[in-house]
Amino acid sequence: MINESSNFTAAAPLDDDYRYYFDDYWNVTADHPELTRVVEFLDTYYLPTIIGIGLIGNTVSFVVFVSTYLNRLSLSVYLAALSVADAGFLCALAVGWLEYAGIALFHTNGWCQATVYATYVFSFLSAWFVVSFTVERYIAICHPLKRPEMCTVARARCVVCGLSAFALASYSCTLKFSGVKRVGPYTLCHSVDEYNGLMRALTYVDTLVTFIVPFAAIFAFNVRIFHKISYFYSKKDGGRLAADSPYEYCTTAHHRHYAATKICLRNRAQIKVTKFLLLISTVFLVINLPSYVIRIMAFLHNIMAQDNTRLDILLQQLFQFIFYTNFSINFFLYSLCSKKFRTALFRLGWQMKYKVTNFVRQSYRLLLGSSNNNTLEQDVGQQPGIEPFPK
Repeated sequence: MINESSNFTAAAPLDDDYRYYFDDYWNVTADHPELTRVVEFLDTYYLPTIIGIGLIGNTVSFVVFVSTYLNRLSLSVYLAALSVADAGFLCALAVGWLEYAGIALFHTNGWCQATVYATYVFSFLSAWFVVSFTVERYIAICHPLKRPEMCTVARARCVVCGLSAFALASYSCTLKFSGVKRVGPYTLCHSVDEYNGLMRALTYVDTLVTFIVPFAAIFAFNVRIFHKISYFYSKKDGGRLAADSPYEYCTTAHHRHYAATKICLRNRAQIKVTKFLLLISTVFLVINLPSYVIRIMAFLHNIMAQDNTRLDILLQQLFQFIFYTNFSINFFLYSLCSKKFRTALFRLGWQMKYKVTNFVRQSYRLLLGSSNNNTLEQDVGQQPGIEPFPK
């Protein structure tokens, strides 16, 4: 399930010399048996585990962001959309893994095109949703006067809808470029022969817009945000940290007085949110970096008409598992690092418990009432001279 820059081997264009993809690939155990066993173990057990955990975690995260008090925040729009994108990618990944369970869906017409399309779309959206909330945090911290105008729920929804529409339209060509072909004893999902060149060009563009540009943008904005936060905490007034004062010094209030307190507390709240999102985006960079590096290497090898070695293939597949982990861990990061998310999750759990308990009680009362009525009808009907209740 590897290729130059996409997420599935079969989604990449195949050359006429298929021995590289089969003989060399399947005989790689002769050169690197230990690493091969690790990859096989991860493919067999680790991958379905993160798919299952990720689908549950992303579903819960989405419900928390859209159905609790957090839905009033523009940030929740991006994080809810990110949960949908991550869950969608994991669903597409599950289609490919089902081959191990004897359910051959990926290499059949329809499923092949839909899965390739979904992996392109959801991987693009996942990366750019992270870029989107990173940009919003940059505006909130580095340009606070523009935050009330630009960091709104309505604007966040427009950004999410715009990115989604762009991705759905831009990658729709993969539905035509991909297909199923018989190669010896194998049935493979790969690019249609007449579109090999276009599919290869698409993988190059996708590497640029899904990996290189988002990575550079997130890194640049994070550096700027980190510098601003460091300045916030290191700024001194009279030899003491401003944060030590009961009336914190703020750039928007040049005197210490009671009226400035609300502004300062609001700024401190923004800093807390920003540190949380800074962690999320930094984890995104760290987890994706190995996969980005190996994909760029494969990209350069292809440009220079050089074949990847057997070790390159194994390393690419190994780093892909780290890349896949990124789509499954956000729920745990939210739970560990965000008090607001934990509070919303706790309240949601209590609300669901109350609704379920109330439903069970009402159902029990209805059943008990119906049973009592039937018993009473039977008792009255059995008494001489008394007619049962009309039915």
